[in-house]
Order: sequence, then structure tokens, then C-alpha cells
Amino acid sequence: STGLFGVVSRFPILECRLLANEVLPGAGQAWLGWIVVQTPAGQPLRILAADMPSSPRIARGIVAGDVAKLLARSGPPAAPDLVLGDLNCTPGSVIIDALAPGMRPAPPWRSIGWLCTYRRPWPFLRIDAMLARPGLEWRGYRTLDLGIGEHRAQQGVLAVPHGLEPPGARSGRR
Repeated sequence: STGLFGVVSRFPILECRLLANEVLPGAGQAWLGWIVVQTPAGQPLRILAADMPSSPRIARGIVAGDVAKLLARSGPPAAPDLVLGDLNCTPGSVIIDALAPGMRPAPPWRSIGWLCTYRRPWPFLRIDAMLARPGLEWRGYRTLDLGIGEHRAQQGVLAVPHGLEPPGARSGRR
């Protein structure tokens, strides 16, 4: 835990730190976190965690523009494999395009349950997301009530198809 967010993983956490925690000029408070987890194959899984401004009175386009600027000055040290967190937007929002271009959520046939995440005891809104880079294969996705906080936790199961190198990897290196 960094104090702003926590990570639960079966695999060793190699890095967990806050990248940014600031008020975006037109949108409100936002933060970005960076997590690197070591997979059983020994490869790092790079995760960008985010909490975006929550006011429904601010146009999502304004938030998306501010997020793009935040990423430009405080973005992750490498391309993330996953982007996840409280994005405070619905699926298909321009915020997702700004924060995780080209990434995709788990398809419905790999997901279990209603998938709503907010308010935890009686979730009706789906404002949290977990998005994977192309090349990762979704095996499962669900939300869980851990009994703490306002949001339900997200659990994703992903696989790297055999022989597919992560972005930036050199051939033959694993």
C-alpha cells in the first residue's frame, strides 16, 4: 500500500510507487501509481493504476485532456501492460482513450457477474476499469467485495500467448 492505493497479488511485487498526485486544472484531484509484478515466467507485468476526478459536473472531455497532460509530465517509466483503477467514467469514455489508448477490457464471455464497482455494498455504477494491452489474453474478470472502501475490487486473469514478446522486449529474451 502507498497510502492512496493498495495492491493484492499472488506474485512478488517488484515496485509500487506513486507517480503523481495533483489537482488537474479543469477537472479536480487525480493520482497515478506504478506497480511492477513478477510473473511466474519471470517477466515483469507493468501496471498503471489511476484515480481520476470524480465530479459528474465536469465534462469527461475536459478530464481526458487534463489526463493527457498529466501523463505527459508524470507518466509511467515504460509502456504499461495493464491500466486499472477508479477512472470515474463509464466503459467507452474518452478518458479511457486518453489514459489507455489501444487497451481493452475483458470481453463479456470472459467476465463473471454484473461487474459494477461503486458503491461497494450495493454497486450500481461501473466506474472502475481494468484494461489490457494487445497481446495479453483475457482468461477471466470479476469484481469482489473485500469489505473495505467504497469500491469493489477488480480481479483479472490474463495470459501471454506462447511466443508473444511483451512490447520493448528483445527476441529470445524472457
